[in-house]
Amino acid sequence: MRLGLALGTLAALLAIGCGTAKEPPKPAAPQGESFTSGEYATTLPLGLQAGAAYVPENNPISEAKIELGRRLYYDPRLSRDGTVSCASCHDPDKGFSDARPTSLGIGRQAGARNAPTVLNRLFSQDQFWDGRATDLEAQALGPIENPIEMGHTLPEMVANLKALSGYAPAFQAAFASPDINPDRVAQAIATCHAGFNFTDESYHNLGVGMDKPNPDWGRFGVSKNDFDKGAFKTPTLRNVTQSGPYMHDGSEATLLDVVKFYDRGGLKNQWLSKEIKPLNLTDQDRADLVAFLEALTGDVRGTEKPTLP
Repeated sequence: MRLGLALGTLAALLAIGCGTAKEPPKPAAPQGESFTSGEYATTLPLGLQAGAAYVPENNPISEAKIELGRRLYYDPRLSRDGTVSCASCHDPDKGFSDARPTSLGIGRQAGARNAPTVLNRLFSQDQFWDGRATDLEAQALGPIENPIEMGHTLPEMVANLKALSGYAPAFQAAFASPDINPDRVAQAIATCHAGFNFTDESYHNLGVGMDKPNPDWGRFGVSKNDFDKGAFKTPTLRNVTQSGPYMHDGSEATLLDVVKFYDRGGLKNQWLSKEIKPLNLTDQDRADLVAFLEALTGDVRGTEKPTLP
């Protein structure tokens, strides 16, 4: 009995000792690449390539500019009637899109195209489905003046911001002077768009909408080259599960619908991209592709909504 008690006591002490022993340190999580712009420095999320970032020389990144851009991004007072902000159509909670086939602007006016995600736009120069904006700075002002989207004029938009006392100090911090003008608004919003990218940043005709009487000609409207008819920019597949419905017109509701569309070889037309052809996938192949696309979802930095002036 004594031997049993002794062994039991020893076992208990050993168990207590094991319970209090320090666990071996966990290996550090893998880090992404370092990125710098001007005096601003950060570590990118794993998988993003610092060398692929595009930052204009006249608009270096800073913490103050990012914070100002975040406020402007969420502020509906950039629109004519104070109801539509950038985040209305590019909502972080919806994959930086709006979960609609086509977006709604002021007065609930419907646009003609799906709102593309703005995730990781730091790694792209041309913007919009047709690439008509040469950079994020040019893209930022387009919706403000579009009569269907924000429906404002740039002078009236600037006047609105100047009337809000909280913005002058933010512009002072970001640009070293309190002056508010359209260029600075565009530069601040563009600096807010930082998130490899699973896209070729190029334009392709998949046949989407080409069976309509008056199809959307996409990139052709910008380039005027016949081979660009019906071609649209390939969006990033990062967090693609959150940004449906899909295609430039929102015509495919789910990722499985998108995979089936590609599997059919798109929609035949004389400008169909040469890369698009029937794939003859099995049901398991389609399911595996959808599972891969779902695996490209991760947490996104900087989505906290700011307090507006």
